[in-house]
Amino acid sequence: MNAYMKERAKGRKKEKTHAGPTRPCRPSKPAPKDSLLYTSEGAWSGLAYSFGGLALQLGLTGSALQVLSDVRTQYDGTRRSPWNEIECGDHYTRQMGGFALFEIASGQLWDGPNGTLTYGPLLEAANFSGFSIVVGGWGQFKQVITGEKTTCSIVCAYGVFNFKKLRILSQLKSATVTIAGKVVKCTVTQDTEYGKQYLACTFADFVQVNSGDTLQAVLS
Repeated sequence: MNAYMKERAKGRKKEKTHAGPTRPCRPSKPAPKDSLLYTSEGAWSGLAYSFGGLALQLGLTGSALQVLSDVRTQYDGTRRSPWNEIECGDHYTRQMGGFALFEIASGQLWDGPNGTLTYGPLLEAANFSGFSIVVGGWGQFKQVITGEKTTCSIVCAYGVFNFKKLRILSQLKSATVTIAGKVVKCTVTQDTEYGKQYLACTFADFVQVNSGDTLQAVLS
């Protein structure tokens, strides 16, 4: 395995199109002659996904998108399989960390015990559409901002979205919520968390958005 990693390191240096962040190295001393496997020589896309997600959360959108684009370029099918991101072996599991980018991009937070579902898109918030998944189902979260109105939709494609409180990153103060076209009563308040302001819709009991249904919240 060590020989394999060293050969990969040589190939990486020669390959000009192999972009992406470099793992920490030794700035003041050369690496040991017989170094450990987990050093800076590998194309660790799993760590790149985590770094890109952190950059996005910190508001460094340009850096985040550059890192993530570079990762996908490495596995675009011309030199490596797009279905097998290799680290210390084939089909390595660390790349599953990239799945968290769906939640990070939409600003999704899920508090299961309290039944609170939160959204606050970090990319193209004025016209956002992204994958969303909770314990019981999955689908899409969409947001369109036009003037002083924000329209948010949870489209359930499979299973069920089940929650008691819905929070949207917004400074607006009123909301109307419908599920499958029917108005659902809720209490609207403003929540502040980590310096961010959310409009919160609290329902009398848990609501369900079933497969094929859409919850729509119109904020104004």
